[in-house]
Amino acid sequence: RLKYLTLTEANRVWMPDLFFSNEKEGHFHNIIMPNVYIRIFPNGSVLYSIRISLTLACPMNLKLYPLDRQICSLRMASYGWTTNDLVFLWKEGDPVQVVKNLHLPRFTLEKFLTDYCNSKTNTGTYVQSVCSTVFLHPIFANNII
Repeated sequence: RLKYLTLTEANRVWMPDLFFSNEKEGHFHNIIMPNVYIRIFPNGSVLYSIRISLTLACPMNLKLYPLDRQICSLRMASYGWTTNDLVFLWKEGDPVQVVKNLHLPRFTLEKFLTDYCNSKTNTGTYVQSVCSTVFLHPIFANNII
């Protein structure tokens, strides 16, 4: 029995109209070929994985720098599907993976939290935003107090 079926053509599967509401800039990785894969499991669930790079807006309050803690979010939502039609769910267990050698100038990554946030606009109540909150601490080595 097959564990899963791997598809090589992303356009063969319906995908929700996901967007990042705090995106400033972003791009897909397409060196040699698009960095994407799709797995369909016997129970009907679909795993869609794609490699993207994003620059996100993250307003910071630096009043107490370098003794502060910054909170940044990755906000994802559907652009056009309402809550009656579509729901996003975080993967159970460990939904966010971060590379071990992540380098953030002047900050260390403390932790990630995942949650669901309401997303209402003038045109209706849309699929709940999926939020990942990042907690950052300044690195003290480069600061003079």
